[in-house]
Amino acid sequence: MTTRHIITAVPRLMQSLRKRRWPGFAGSPNHPGRTRMKRSTTLATFMLSPLSLTAPTGCGGGSADAKGSPGTPTSSASASPTRTAGPTQQVQQRILTSSDAAGYLVSKPHSEYGLAKSQKDLSVDKSACLPAGYAMNSLPAGSPQASLTRIAAKKEPDGILTYITLSIDAHGQAQAAMTGLSTAAKSCADGFTAKGPDGENPYRTVRPEPSPAGGDEALAFAPGFDDACGHTRTVRTQVFRFGDLVVTYFAIDSQAFLHRTTGNAKIPPPVVKTQNAKLT
Repeated sequence: MTTRHIITAVPRLMQSLRKRRWPGFAGSPNHPGRTRMKRSTTLATFMLSPLSLTAPTGCGGGSADAKGSPGTPTSSASASPTRTAGPTQQVQQRILTSSDAAGYLVSKPHSEYGLAKSQKDLSVDKSACLPAGYAMNSLPAGSPQASLTRIAAKKEPDGILTYITLSIDAHGQAQAAMTGLSTAAKSCADGFTAKGPDGENPYRTVRPEPSPAGGDEALAFAPGFDDACGHTRTVRTQVFRFGDLVVTYFAIDSQAFLHRTTGNAKIPPPVVKTQNAKLT
């Protein structure tokens, strides 16, 4: 089974599980899954990128990815941010790259399989849950001036894919975005459904978790959902504010999706530590 066949087959597999199209699969042959692997099942697991069944890129003010094709590994070191850099330049300079994170490959997500490409394309059945819906679909909360999303995965794949969305707000607005996320995490314990042009993601629960250390503010929550076979899958979200910058981490266990098993994704501390260090 070739890599291209695997990329095509994975979304179809997920469709058979939920009887709908679960989005967020990396459709580019340049996705990190192109690294050397011994078995096609391992490769398929690594290629799977269900951004919380999510949508990769987008922002209120426009994406900071002006150039480059989705799914392309980001291997060059970022330039040092400057005080005079504009919003787009700041997120480009501060987003994690493969050269920053030892043992990880960092790539641009592919938009083809996203649930929603921008905030305006995403809706929820409970209005208070909209910020959580953004966070779990790789979209920034609030009304950022610029945002950027990347996928981090181990070079020796363990199935965990971490989506990193970095956004920058006008001065003072990032606090409001964090407040909205905190309210959503507390108000949506009974779950909600996020809908986009390509389908919907029903979350059975949203469980607040202890706030991680770091940044000016931080919060965490663990959404859960069941597949058609009755398997419960837990995905995780952590959000940090550094001044006017907000970084959201969203992790999924791609092996659980591929092999139709229970999943309990954990956000890798090395990814958080390295990305957060670029924001201080």
